[in-house]
Amino acid sequence: MVCRFPHLKRRLILIALGLLWVSLAMGAERLLHPLNSTTDADCVVTFNEVLYHPAGNGSDLEWIELHNQLAVDQDLSGWSIEGAIDYRFPKGTTLAAGGYLVVAADPASLQAIGGVIGAFGPWTGRLDNTGDRLVLRNLNGRLMDELRYDDDAPWPVAADGSGASLAKHQPSSPSSPPQNWRASLEVGGTPGALNFPEPGEAPPPVVDTLLAKNSSGRWQIPTAATAELRWQAAELDDRSWNHGTNGFGFASSAGPGVPPAQRYYRFEGTGADASGNRVHGLIQNGARYVTEPAPAEGSHSSVRFDGTDEFFKVDDSTAPTAYTISAWVKFETIRACSLVVLTDASGPQSSWSHQLRLNEAGNFEHYTFDGGLKVVTGTTVTEVGRWYHVAATAENNGVARLFVNGVEEGTAAPIGELWRDGTRWVFGSNSGATPEFLRGWIDEVAIWHQVLDVSSIVALAAGSPPATGGGLTSVFVTDLGPAMAGINPSAWFRLPFVLPARTSYDQLTLSVRYADGFVAFLNGVEVARRNAPGELPWNSQATVARTAAEAAQPEIISLNAYLGQLRAGGNILAIQGLNLSAADPDFLVETTLTARRANRPTTASSMAFSEVPGAGARPFWFEVMNHGSLTLDLSRYVVRTVGGDVIPLGNGSLAPNSFHWVQVPRSGPAVTAGELLVLASADGAQVFDAVRLDEAAQARQIGAAGGEFLRPSASTPGTENTFALAEGIVINEILYHAPPTFPRPGTPPEVETRPVIAWDSSWKYDASGNEPGVNWFDPMFDDSSWASGPGVLGFRTGVLAEPIRTTLPSGQWTYYFRVPFVLPALPASDCPLQLRFLVDDGAVLYLNGQEFHRHRMPEGEITSTTPAINVGDPPVIGPLALESSGLVVGTNWLAIEVHQWNRDSSDLVCGAELLSCEVTKPGLPATPFAESEEQWIELFNRSAKPMSLAGWQLAGAVSFLFPPDTILGAGEYLVVARDAAALRARYPNIRVLGDFSGRLSRRSDHLRLLDSNGNPADEVRYADDRPWPHAADGGGSSLELRDPRSDNSVPEAWSASDESRRSLWHSYRFRATARDPVFGPPLYGFHELRLGLLDDGELLLDNVSVIEDPDGAHTELIQNGSFTSGATYWRLLGNHSHSGVQDDPDRPGNAVLRVVATDARGYLH
Repeated sequence: MVCRFPHLKRRLILIALGLLWVSLAMGAERLLHPLNSTTDADCVVTFNEVLYHPAGNGSDLEWIELHNQLAVDQDLSGWSIEGAIDYRFPKGTTLAAGGYLVVAADPASLQAIGGVIGAFGPWTGRLDNTGDRLVLRNLNGRLMDELRYDDDAPWPVAADGSGASLAKHQPSSPSSPPQNWRASLEVGGTPGALNFPEPGEAPPPVVDTLLAKNSSGRWQIPTAATAELRWQAAELDDRSWNHGTNGFGFASSAGPGVPPAQRYYRFEGTGADASGNRVHGLIQNGARYVTEPAPAEGSHSSVRFDGTDEFFKVDDSTAPTAYTISAWVKFETIRACSLVVLTDASGPQSSWSHQLRLNEAGNFEHYTFDGGLKVVTGTTVTEVGRWYHVAATAENNGVARLFVNGVEEGTAAPIGELWRDGTRWVFGSNSGATPEFLRGWIDEVAIWHQVLDVSSIVALAAGSPPATGGGLTSVFVTDLGPAMAGINPSAWFRLPFVLPARTSYDQLTLSVRYADGFVAFLNGVEVARRNAPGELPWNSQATVARTAAEAAQPEIISLNAYLGQLRAGGNILAIQGLNLSAADPDFLVETTLTARRANRPTTASSMAFSEVPGAGARPFWFEVMNHGSLTLDLSRYVVRTVGGDVIPLGNGSLAPNSFHWVQVPRSGPAVTAGELLVLASADGAQVFDAVRLDEAAQARQIGAAGGEFLRPSASTPGTENTFALAEGIVINEILYHAPPTFPRPGTPPEVETRPVIAWDSSWKYDASGNEPGVNWFDPMFDDSSWASGPGVLGFRTGVLAEPIRTTLPSGQWTYYFRVPFVLPALPASDCPLQLRFLVDDGAVLYLNGQEFHRHRMPEGEITSTTPAINVGDPPVIGPLALESSGLVVGTNWLAIEVHQWNRDSSDLVCGAELLSCEVTKPGLPATPFAESEEQWIELFNRSAKPMSLAGWQLAGAVSFLFPPDTILGAGEYLVVARDAAALRARYPNIRVLGDFSGRLSRRSDHLRLLDSNGNPADEVRYADDRPWPHAADGGGSSLELRDPRSDNSVPEAWSASDESRRSLWHSYRFRATARDPVFGPPLYGFHELRLGLLDDGELLLDNVSVIEDPDGAHTELIQNGSFTSGATYWRLLGNHSHSGVQDDPDRPGNAVLRVVATDARGYLH
């Protein structure tokens, strides 16, 4: 078979003939080492915002924001952020669908100063202000995302110390390209929120939890002696008070038990049945698990339905004679919908029973079918945004009941026999009686095959899960029973929280679960009271009792009227909890406090820097431009230095497309090269633009607001900027990933062998069956009384690899053998002595008195009666290499004791061959995989005149300053190489400069050609994946511009270089014996050659021949192997279907098969 590779990466060809499979290497053994992968990270959760350089260089305020790009919650348990910092997420961490999560260097400092509440952290390490690398990995270490940021163009410089963060412009975009990132509009960034809302789109509200269920606080049971008049004040020193966790209370007993449910769905990211009965369910049509827990113990998430066609289903054909259904539900829209229903294969619009539902008026209903329509309608009128616990019970020949928040509602309905044909539970759907789907949330759905008593339902409504105690025991965290019960009906609580300086809120909400009353104070001012007397002494008691079910339901109270009481820094929410009496057996106070942030700016200003002089200019000045269509008020803008100096822009206005320049007085702030100038709002809340000063002047072109700064040809303050941009020189070809060296096995040395011990050498032996002596295997042992004879020795009737030449008597357990051999010198390390031996049944082998091998013998001490492991027909064992350390120059002794598996065994064999060798031709070492260091960049002068490259440079991925005498003539090429000498040696006739410093990435990089002013003459950002040419990524081709006058920023303007002229025909021959394949499915019945590439690529194929019985009948099995009849008898299939017969480019008229593969061939193609 003859093959030629006209254009391709090195590939493997896999060939099959009937049951013959042979692997043939065509240049590159891709099975032996993987090429550089271009697969992107699994961008499920991505980096979305980074504050790597907080204003003032406070590393404690650094933070990283992640974004979940999926429409379902993502469990981050065990995930980690690596690189510049190290952080591992704790178990139970969930990132909500489409949500954001912040990890901070110091969460406490970030909350106190930056206003970010609930950040994860702290981490170890710090983010480098000049650029760094961040890697996100999942629980199994798989790369999920990677970010390499920098503090200079093309990365936004405003994120480097101005107070703005580095923010992704579109949260769904990849993290690697710098063009996907901006400086945040807001100082401090937008942690936990959308970075850049669309114009006119209100950003999603950001709600901060100021006090959570697990917040810490102080408490005291006051007495006449300890009561203080101003105990509610923020300034009170409460360090002597008791410490506790939010959720204070006690209960006289655990209350009635809730039996285990037969079906239980908690929706903690899955539809698993938590009852242990494994009747699992599935969400349908896009319903999703969200971090919106019901007020039930242990709830962390729920399932949300959008009200279109989403539902949750459970296949369950059990037909109980009674049931209880319990669920938590919250509505986004009040309308007639089904909550929980039992149906069959026809669906709930045709068959429905055992149903909890909502009617058009917003009342809960319990419906069941017993041959008739039985409905119990509740009295509670539901509200949007509030959690309700709803339960229903029914049993054969009993009654149907409905419970809302633990209280029975409606009139119980007598029923007969329950419907028994249900096969499926459906949650959140429509039904025949309710036309709409649920728009809202469901959580903690449990189903029992019995009727629960009222106390159990009350416990469920109080937040108890199935199979736990009831009452308030499951609600409170800090037990006040020993200190309060029977002593005082009042308790005092102080819960501290911190507000940052620059955060403003427009909503403040208090949520309270309580029994039996309370009065709340915010920084000493009363803000809410329930069931409290007018006067409030230290031993006040509640005026009304509340049930456990009522107490477990959080009451939502707006505190918007008291937003002015909030203060930057420390705040105190103080609460006096009230019990009905000191003897009351139950008490509870649990509060949460949330605040919604005020609307933030959503659009950037159209004002931006236009021109700045060199940092040494005196007086210093800067120019801004209004790129928008509206007139701007200059008084609303300032320019700041990172050192804190503020330069006003003056009064007046700036018309659209107009320039305004400001001259800084000599007495004003001094600026230096490398310093950042920031265009900001006068109130300091927003950052609009920034420029890093240089020794030389910088300016932007018209229409490049926020874009790159160039070197102007002259200073033009107050007018349009001018530039002298070089044209004519283009980056024309790039070799960024040369073909690697693929691993090849080494060649073993050629050796000549000679026997040191031959199979027929004479052995001394003892066949007496007696112990020969303790050291019989020692070289100095006297074996003169032993018999001797040539090998092989023993007795046997069957055929052996070597014949028995000395017959021994049978009937012994063990036989002993010794043979000397002489070495004139010790063998070389690359050519050791090789031992092969033949024994039946087992043996222990000694060299110069030391045991070195056991064969079919047990471990431990060996005696003359130790049995061996039985063997049938003994094979020749070996070769075994003998270590030179056990040998001596001169006489050496090999001793073998052969053991029978049975004393009366019918066969015994002992023989050996020891060969010495001499290397006649040394072998070649293996060639490891190695990437090529060859990299180069070709420039082309497409202009009609010579151009001087003096002062020009390559920048970005690599660095190279052109010598001052460099001239590139019209239509000429110039190559700049990483190793110029090596490239000149390969191509002595081309012009090569170098060496450049740096390295071209083998994945993606940005390459810039700068003129003598530092302005870009050309630039390319290439990649190794589509739509960029794949063959340039280590496939032997370079990346070359199709037309030097085309737009080389477009991937389609580039192609892989045609390397077909360098390919040669190669002839391949191999010989093998047909065998059954060791993989499936088997190919029995096939009688054909199967050929294909193991990756995408091409080759030319000719003169294919498979000969059966080449030394005998010599039968040709291939028809049309020279392709003179076109593709007749050949099938071009699958991803090789673009193949075809064509003329040989080297010999027109000679037909060849051009194999074209778009991917790896399939097994059966």
